[in-house]
Amino acid sequence: MIESAESRKKIERIELGEDIALISTFKDSRYECDLILQSGGNIFDLRSFLPTNHRFRDSGEWAYIEGQKEVRTDLREIHRDKRNFFTLLHEIGHVVAIVRHGEEYSQKTTAAQYSSGKENYELVVADERNAWAEALQMARTLRAEGFDVF
Repeated sequence: MIESAESRKKIERIELGEDIALISTFKDSRYECDLILQSGGNIFDLRSFLPTNHRFRDSGEWAYIEGQKEVRTDLREIHRDKRNFFTLLHEIGHVVAIVRHGEEYSQKTTAAQYSSGKENYELVVADERNAWAEALQMARTLRAEGFDVF
């Protein structure tokens, strides 16, 4: 981890491939961070996939916490295995799916996570499938922007 002298922010670089890196800049002591892809001279802020009032937090777990409007990440896991970058895209995918499908979708899927029964199970599975579909779409967008994460 590097500490920037001018801003006193901690910066971490994780190599994802031959010419692509995930740069995390930590904002505060609660592990809030910006996540930026860098390839050559190009950069892509992953926050652009999120609504403006959402944030990333490197908490050591994978989750989307809707009430706190944060995508929780585990950067150590991405550093350990670069394929875990897709888990990050999956968690962002939960946010994108909620934006795409609306508040009722959000309420139903959240309630289903804490309930039993076949109908609730099917809602949870559909929500996970939607998040992976959104993750793949984001990966395609990144590739079109010059960041081949596949």
